[in-house]
Amino acid sequence: MNTALSTPHPSSVTASRRTLAWLLAALIVGSALFGGLVWGAATSALQRVERTGPVSARFYLALFDRDYDRAYGALEPGATIAGHRVDARSFASLARAIDRRDGAVRGFEIDGADNGASRVTLTVYRASGTYTVHLRLTGSGAAQKISSTDRL
Repeated sequence: MNTALSTPHPSSVTASRRTLAWLLAALIVGSALFGGLVWGAATSALQRVERTGPVSARFYLALFDRDYDRAYGALEPGATIAGHRVDARSFASLARAIDRRDGAVRGFEIDGADNGASRVTLTVYRASGTYTVHLRLTGSGAAQKISSTDRL
């Protein structure tokens, strides 16, 4: 009776390891390419919204980016925040103060109900919590601007 154990030939072990290494490399490269495509599509979609999306989305994307000049550009001249008229300088100062106090904007949702051409309700997410914001709008289409908001 032969009790010797059969061991694989060294060249077949090396070939199996080499195949496994190539499969793993292909999986990593494929995942990276797929992730790059997804990232590119998401970035492209956000850039379109920043250029041509609803004024409320452009405004809060700019606040999310802490680009206060771009956010101010979504306001009409003489716009008010919580009943106080703001100019570019006072707006940037107020936005920075709120970011320091409550944390930066982490996200927002444009609420579907009760939104018309002249009013928009949003839910805003910051580190300090979630709250509702009411915007009043003037104009239409690409020329639409925010005339007032009850808070940032």
